Amino acid sequence: MWQCIFAIGFALFALVFGCMLADKVLGLSLACVVLGLWGVYHSINLSRLSKWLMTDTKQPITLSGGRTGREFGGWQVIFDKIFENQNRQDRHKERLTLEVQRLNRIIAGFPSAVIILNKKGRIEWQNERAIQYFRPDNLKLSFKEQVNDEGFSDFLDNHHAKLTQPQNPKQDIKTKLTLGQTTLQITLIPIESNATMLIAHDVSANEKLNISKNNFIANVSHELRTPLTVIQGFLEMLNDHELDRNLQLEFVGLMQKESARMLDLIEGLLTLSRLENEEKPPEDTVPVNLSDMMISIYQEALMLGKTHHIHANIAPDIWVDGMQKELYSVFSNLIFNAIRHTDSGTNIDIHLSIDKEIVFFVKDDGEGIDGEHLVHLTERFYRVDKGRSRKTGGSGLGLAIAKHAIAHYGGVLQIDSQKNVGSIFKVVMPIKNLLNGRSN
Repeated sequence: MWQCIFAIGFALFALVFGCMLADKVLGLSLACVVLGLWGVYHSINLSRLSKWLMTDTKQPITLSGGRTGREFGGWQVIFDKIFENQNRQDRHKERLTLEVQRLNRIIAGFPSAVIILNKKGRIEWQNERAIQYFRPDNLKLSFKEQVNDEGFSDFLDNHHAKLTQPQNPKQDIKTKLTLGQTTLQITLIPIESNATMLIAHDVSANEKLNISKNNFIANVSHELRTPLTVIQGFLEMLNDHELDRNLQLEFVGLMQKESARMLDLIEGLLTLSRLENEEKPPEDTVPVNLSDMMISIYQEALMLGKTHHIHANIAPDIWVDGMQKELYSVFSNLIFNAIRHTDSGTNIDIHLSIDKEIVFFVKDDGEGIDGEHLVHLTERFYRVDKGRSRKTGGSGLGLAIAKHAIAHYGGVLQIDSQKNVGSIFKVVMPIKNLLNGRSN
């Protein structure tokens, strides 16, 4: 302000001085020259300021003249202040940019899909997981048009428009959407008057677990109910009627058979639970002669399958470090299943050899199994022919136990079967469990 007062005062002085020395015209001219120079000076600096603001340069404007140049006209102070404010804004903008980038990285790394929908239901923003789940290929279309699921479209129509209304309560709305083999838990969250956040979380594993749990409870209940019903019926008959000794003994024998079946089921469940929860083989292992065990099982198979044609090719002196009872359960189950689930006259081959791996298989030329059943055979209580399997006395847990038991030895259970051709149940174990030098 004082610079303006100085310029006006200097112009008035020039006017008065000019009038005193000559005439009024000269004084007025001198005053105009002073004011003109002052205007030109400010115009030049205004032009410099305008050009500086229009460019992206980060260099400050420095006037010549040292302290006098800084104070005269006040332009250097203005330039310095603007430059300081600009630097402050740039630093603030840089911090905001870094925060936005950090937030984007965090959301992009979410295990759930995150989508921002505008008032028209179109995608404004999405993370990588959303692209993976929904694969939107045209952002000009609404989100429901890209998903193309009638139930989900109705869900969005009923709730998305309501959530974007400011007078409605801010509450989350959830539903489930199935896309192929994936089940998604969808949550709509209102974030502002014209936008909604959609979060989709993959719950396929939980859905499968719930189905498996419900099936397991149903199967266990059924497996236990049948023998309990038989036992209960016989007990009521023994309690209500006087039966002769032979009939009593027959009923007691049947009840013992059903009790043994329940005990076998419970023992199988406990064994399977232990195998599924143990991350490594038990430490109380002993040297096991796998060849002798296989010969013993083969001899039992000959007694069980008298109407079958059973052949064995068993390499001698194969020793492994393991649990005798567990290994016997695995291999006997696979061999006895081949007898129980095939007709009389079926050829059954039992093979045990060792090379780079320990290989066991039992092969039959029976009726075979449809391909649709193969992936389910190692599931608990899964039966291809439920009626026939129950008649043979199986619990439906044998293959599940075999699969988990072999896995503890680093091995795998492989199943191959063709309808009207036959089946092969094969176990491959690494030789890391082999005990060298054991022959007796």
